[in-house]
Amino acid sequence: MNPRRYGAMTSQDYARYRLSIFTREEAWAIVAYLEERRESDSGIRQEEIDVALDSYWRDRAEHAPTGHDLTQYLQEEADFLKGIGIDP
Repeated sequence: MNPRRYGAMTSQDYARYRLSIFTREEAWAIVAYLEERRESDSGIRQEEIDVALDSYWRDRAEHAPTGHDLTQYLQEEADFLKGIGIDP
């Protein structure tokens, strides 16, 4: 990555940033898909899938905000902005 533009950010940091949009429920669906894919694969991508599951997706599925949490946060943010006179 271009250090002048992104500073010390690595491509892994950028990937984590981009994948952070998924809620807990969505991350669990991705984990289920990857596990199914790993089991049905002939071994070609099993190692890559295991790395993805172990380095990111299982933790995201455990600790990401739920869809309900996200909806509640967005509502609280909108209420706050209205309270200080900003129309969201």
